[in-house]
Amino acid sequence: MAIPTLRDYMREGMPYFKLKGKILVKRSEFDGWLESFRVNRNLELNELVDDVIRGLSE
Repeated sequence: MAIPTLRDYMREGMPYFKLKGKILVKRSEFDGWLESFRVNRNLELNELVDDVIRGLSE
């Protein structure tokens, strides 16, 4: 992972530990943090289709 990317993730709230100048990340905590950004594509797609259908019926 590039250093600027790591810094961005840390600013965005990625959980980490700093020990003697080293940055440590627990995989389980990182996975949980990453999961918080999951996008439900089916829900978004359904909303998009509903919007298109509403637009056609107006």
